[in-house]
Amino acid sequence: MSFKKIISWLHLYLGLICGIIVYIECITGACLIFEQDIKAFYYTERVPRIPERNDAEILKPSVFSTKMKSLAPGYPMHEIKYSKGKAVVVEVEKDEKEKTFYFDPYQGILLPGGEHADDKKVKDFFSFALDGHIHLWLPDKFGGALTNYGTIAFVFLLISGIVLWWPRNKAGLKQRLSFKWKDSTRWKRKNYDLHNILGFYFMIFLLLLALTGLRLGGMRWVDKSLYWLTSGGDAVPVRKIIESDTSHVASALAFDRGLDKFFTKVTTANPSWRIAQFNYPDPEEKTATLFSSIKFYQDRTYDFTDKHYTADRYNFKILQTLLWQDRNFPDLIRAVNWDIHMGTIFDYWSKLLFFFTSLVGATLPVSGFLIWIGRKKKKKI
Repeated sequence: MSFKKIISWLHLYLGLICGIIVYIECITGACLIFEQDIKAFYYTERVPRIPERNDAEILKPSVFSTKMKSLAPGYPMHEIKYSKGKAVVVEVEKDEKEKTFYFDPYQGILLPGGEHADDKKVKDFFSFALDGHIHLWLPDKFGGALTNYGTIAFVFLLISGIVLWWPRNKAGLKQRLSFKWKDSTRWKRKNYDLHNILGFYFMIFLLLLALTGLRLGGMRWVDKSLYWLTSGGDAVPVRKIIESDTSHVASALAFDRGLDKFFTKVTTANPSWRIAQFNYPDPEEKTATLFSSIKFYQDRTYDFTDKHYTADRYNFKILQTLLWQDRNFPDLIRAVNWDIHMGTIFDYWSKLLFFFTSLVGATLPVSGFLIWIGRKKKKKI
């Protein structure tokens, strides 16, 4: 048996075995790509615009923290986000219940309709799709393992598909790069072309989705291999855990005052900031740190000029300042892994690309199965 026949045999039967997993992964992935956009449009009000004022100072975080004690008593602060020309967004969270409030940044007034509640325990369509995407609606460990190994099989199917697609000569290459259908072309031929030609053009993007998904799925060897490849043979370095100094435990009032000073410090250091976001430490984790990100554009997911600060939750000493330009290439690849997988790396253009990529990925098991059925019938005849 020749090498190509072996590859063909493996491609066929592995595709038949794992096709349903690939289909579920791709179709649920397509559903999830625009989740945040759809929720922002239907379930929450878009962040109201507030004209920028040069004659007034933006209120400090403590003002909004004080207001939340009466608006959402018992709910710890989770996040506060300042955006130039927009309302201040404050999120509180407790027992998987999240509340979001929109305030005027200059007057501290709760805007009309500026409150939204979200119970994470209540499953919506996107939660259902995510459950299928992560573990196929099966028990977590079993379903997660099936998803990971099904994705590994998908990587092999993509690579073996290119081996089988590869033409012997230039004449064959022209035929396999475009659809040359006539009125007389039968559906079997059209289905075959859809499987091969679409698979060829979207292979790189499907590989990106599969490999980033494997890393998110907890496959440590994928992470280590990716780092080894992108670093030229280096091992993944051991990361130092950054923790707050618990010998300086402070009161809630002291925290608010300290956060105000931290807010002033990072915004003054970055006068051209457009977004300043502060993530509060988990109240139950005493060593947890305060995290802040500063962005200089509002309409980009990544402009690679963002600054990220990690600070001690008690004395607000900056423990780490992370700049995109300071990351080496393997760390940069790891940092954007999630956004590559979700298609947000280049905002709407990449979302559209990966949305159609996921749909194409979902068609491949179906068209491949139809090719196999067609050949089975042909043999019987």
